[in-house]
Amino acid sequence: MKSTNVTWKLIWKDEVYEASDDERIRNSKTGKILNQRKKRSGYWYVKLCPQNTNTRRTKREYLVHRVICMAWKKKYTPQMVVDHIKTKRNIPSNLEWVTKKENLRRRWQHKYTTPYIENPF
Repeated sequence: MKSTNVTWKLIWKDEVYEASDDERIRNSKTGKILNQRKKRSGYWYVKLCPQNTNTRRTKREYLVHRVICMAWKKKYTPQMVVDHIKTKRNIPSNLEWVTKKENLRRRWQHKYTTPYIENPF
């Protein structure tokens, strides 16, 4: 069961999208929770219109774990990737920015022995 005390943080400065601490993305102006879809790779994504552009043509797919990490973990640089620390859940306490090299090292070290948890959205 999900907690009713959900905390939201802006994803980008001066933008309308927020990420929650329970794997959801919403439009802060309308309050609408955005639909998430699953890629063939198994990762979840949402479609957002960044940079205050509100036309359908400018919507772009963003991986949910990257969006949540951008909002909650501020050490973002384009060379960094998101590592799921313990499980595949997209909650801030389970995500961190790492280099590609570090992510591969962890992947080999842990060999993904933790079970996959399905995103409910």
